[in-house]
Amino acid sequence: MGSWMINIKFLHKENKLWHDERQVWISEVEQWQNETRRLLALLHLLELALPDRSSILTKHAALIKKHEQQINSSECALNGICIPTCSSCITEQKIKFHPELSRLHEEKKQVHSTLKSTYSKEMEKFRSLVLKLLSEC
Repeated sequence: MGSWMINIKFLHKENKLWHDERQVWISEVEQWQNETRRLLALLHLLELALPDRSSILTKHAALIKKHEQQINSSECALNGICIPTCSSCITEQKIKFHPELSRLHEEKKQVHSTLKSTYSKEMEKFRSLVLKLLSEC
């Protein structure tokens, strides 16, 4: 009967080890699930951070191009390279438009400066999120 008791004690001990290991496994799986959720949340934040900037940058680039066309149109006549049928030839009306063109340029300059500042701050936040994501991987 003594050897039977030794085997029972051994079996109980082994079962306890299995339960302990199982608890470790459960804890590890829960940790992995939490890490996965955190990483997915960070990915979602990254995903949200870029599209808005892309849209704003596209619109801003289009406004810059339009402004450049206005400047080129005005400059054409100032350089004396207009042909008689050119719609940009200097007229009194175009000369009067120059202060407005100057005002528009300053306006675009301010918009660009603000966008540059905002973009820099947001891209720094984005980079920080990327680094956080990478450090958690």
